[in-house]
Amino acid sequence: MARIDNDVEALPVEAETLELLEKTALAALSDLIELNGIASDLPEIPVHIRAEHLTKIPIRRSG
Repeated sequence: MARIDNDVEALPVEAETLELLEKTALAALSDLIELNGIASDLPEIPVHIRAEHLTKIPIRRSG
């Protein structure tokens, strides 16, 4: 999920890899910024991307 604080509540995006997630999120954010007319005095807008990965391990049963 990508988020622009105070401007966009949440932007769910998915991708197969973290690298693709970054490209997908930045493209979507760029579109949202343009469509919503968000202006900034900054030459670039910083984007913080956090990823989470869930995996499982089997429980060994004695017996």
